[in-house]
Amino acid sequence: MYWIGVSPEPLNRSHLIPDKQDDVSIRMAAKVLSRAINDALSPNIKARALEIAERISLEVMLVLQLFDHIAGEVFKEIAYILNL
Repeated sequence: MYWIGVSPEPLNRSHLIPDKQDDVSIRMAAKVLSRAINDALSPNIKARALEIAERISLEVMLVLQLFDHIAGEVFKEIAYILNL
């Protein structure tokens, strides 16, 4: 998700569970985690996520329309065959 701009950079294991339990390591891990949360809530990431969601919605709508068209044609063929 990071590479398309809709999430912060992935965290390393050491950012979630510091290797050392000293104050410096814990503060450093907390700072990295806090930055990731702030990045996730940033307007840029929200805007990019909305842009991607709109593109996906459009693609899904086009696929559904195509499926509806194909299904209609198939049903016409079935109806034609059954009326013979």
